[in-house]
Amino acid sequence: MRKSLLDSKLINTSLIDTSSTWNRFNSIGLKKGLATTNYSQGDRLKMPTRLFSSSSRQTVMINNLEQGISYARKQYGNLVGINNHILQIITTCMKDRVHIENGWSIFLDSIVVLTEERFSNFPLFGNGTESPIRVHLIREGLRFIHEFPVNSLLSELHFQSLLHSGSEINPPPKKLLDSCTQEIIQQMVLTDRVIEKTSQALNELKHKAVNTNQLLYGGSEKAKSEPQLKHENSLNFLSLLFRRLIKA
Repeated sequence: MRKSLLDSKLINTSLIDTSSTWNRFNSIGLKKGLATTNYSQGDRLKMPTRLFSSSSRQTVMINNLEQGISYARKQYGNLVGINNHILQIITTCMKDRVHIENGWSIFLDSIVVLTEERFSNFPLFGNGTESPIRVHLIREGLRFIHEFPVNSLLSELHFQSLLHSGSEINPPPKKLLDSCTQEIIQQMVLTDRVIEKTSQALNELKHKAVNTNQLLYGGSEKAKSEPQLKHENSLNFLSLLFRRLIKA
């Protein structure tokens, strides 16, 4: 099982290509009823007003980035869990090797489980040769790719040694465990940068989506309320005028 960790590879793939017409339709649940163009005038009026809205593509891109952030956060959480197990080996098993002989392997089994976990069928950790998960985005009319790398923790030399030391009765030397902790912290920093960078891109897309909706559907709430306020003022003026004419 541990040997398979170092041999696993991620198939080169991406979450969703937001430029395709199929994905734009699929993202708003309109696959049904689009196979034919023979529809009446009444059917045409029933079709959603946002069928060809540019916000549909933005929605897909936003959803993909949110999934990517969840993926990176899952990596970060598992890294924290792996580091905690190593600290437990240091603080618990290193104190009394006689009474806890081979007991440290329980923590190692938990570490292996965390490294083998997946998110939406994508591996969280690899040996550095896996292709990143790619999300296709369009900004200002230009296409670019936002990548979520598979964490390369399994390529770290000290961590590899830890994974292959399960047959030992006693836990590995503290120096090796400390080196593993340093490698994990480094991977946590890299993953945190991915989360931060993606969050910034996500906020920009959401801000653009809000502005687009305001332009397409009548602007802000303040702009929408102004015509209604003018209409109410006109009605009040006419009512006052009629009352004065009646009294005259």
